[in-house]
Formats: sequence, structure tokens, C-alpha cells
Amino acid sequence: NRRTDADYEIETASKVLMVLEALEGAAFEPVALATIVGRTGFSRDFVFRALKTLQLRGYATSEGRKWTVGKRAVRFAQQVVRYKV
Repeated sequence: NRRTDADYEIETASKVLMVLEALEGAAFEPVALATIVGRTGFSRDFVFRALKTLQLRGYATSEGRKWTVGKRAVRFAQQVVRYKV
């Protein structure tokens, strides 16, 4: 019985990454919590907690009642592009 890559998935980590991906939008415009809930299908409580976790790590930021990608996520993406392209 060989395991597949999916057998090693950390479900909560995958869900938090999906919340981060839901911040993308059309042009990374700030999005409301309800929009992220709609894009992911996760509960409002989970999305809020995931966003707060991402915010603590610099991967998301709030602008009033809307959310967008944080500076750390931008720096990370820039480094990936710089060295992988």
C-alpha cells in the first residue's frame, strides 16, 4: 500500500492557503470577508481566523473591513519570480 501525495496533506494548512488565494480577485483589490467566504465555501469564523493568522504573519492585511495581500506575501512572490523565472 503506497501512499499518495494527498495522504500527507495537512487539511487546515490547505484551507488557509485557499483563503490566501481568495484574496487574489481580479486585480488584488481589497475584498470583504463575505466575498472570501463565498469564494472558499468555508465558514465565516474559519475565514476570519485564517485571515487573522495570515495578518499576524504579514501575508494579509485589512483595510477597513476589507482584506488584501500583505507585504510579506508580496515580498515572497517577488523573490520567487526573481529566482525562478
